[in-house]
Amino acid sequence: GIKRRFKGFDSLHLRIIAVGLLACGMLSSSVVVPSMGSLSNASVGGLTVALVLEAISWCSLPVLAWLLVAWLMAVDTPSDNAATTTLFRAPKMRGFLALAITSVVAEIPYDFANSGKLWDFDSQNPAFALLIAMVVLIALDLLHPEPGQLQRNLRAAKVRFVVLRILVVLAGIAWMMLLNVDLRLGIMRGGVLFLLYCLVFRYLAHHENTMMLTATLAGLVGFMIPSLGLLAVHLRTTNDNDDTSQSWRYEGLMVAYVVMLIVFAMLRLLH
Repeated sequence: GIKRRFKGFDSLHLRIIAVGLLACGMLSSSVVVPSMGSLSNASVGGLTVALVLEAISWCSLPVLAWLLVAWLMAVDTPSDNAATTTLFRAPKMRGFLALAITSVVAEIPYDFANSGKLWDFDSQNPAFALLIAMVVLIALDLLHPEPGQLQRNLRAAKVRFVVLRILVVLAGIAWMMLLNVDLRLGIMRGGVLFLLYCLVFRYLAHHENTMMLTATLAGLVGFMIPSLGLLAVHLRTTNDNDDTSQSWRYEGLMVAYVVMLIVFAMLRLLH
């Protein structure tokens, strides 16, 4: 037979990979850990399985970060469709609202699947990480000095906008930490690492090797484990026939995530 050459992962493949990796973490916290009963009496094998599944889920962070950044860069491309200029029909606004709704709707099943509680403020679901990162990236893109400002006072304008950008990034990190966004095992701050990945991908997207090296170093925040997910990003196709700018495709990912959480929350009820 004719062998098909692997041409890389398109955005659909990456979305499937991301959901699959996230499911591993939910499987650990909603099925494996509860089945062991008391952790003090748990077997070494059971604990190992739980930790391995949890660690695998961390690899979803760079994949999700790339999907968000790729979508934002795609919708920034000028469009001939005049209807998209309307605020509430703009792709970014639609994506923001979809993420906001997903974050709120997903929180209860996420909390219950993880801890067995309907409300648990120890960790917020990863959709909040995407929401906060999206706001940070849009704010950074808006912080561009006007040409007239640069001509009048070049150095002062550059310093002012650099300071503003740093403050925006620090604010994003602060929100991730204060809300405990995607805090796993009490030590892995997935929200903070997700934002770092987004910044690396956004500003080094046209320098593949530098981007991958920098993202790998950023993975130190997650003990290097999440950086394994960079392999999927590196193997992405450069000729993606799947229209990345279509936000409804990403809304499908959000629906799949919420459904997955509901399924694992129901499994948690059985323990």
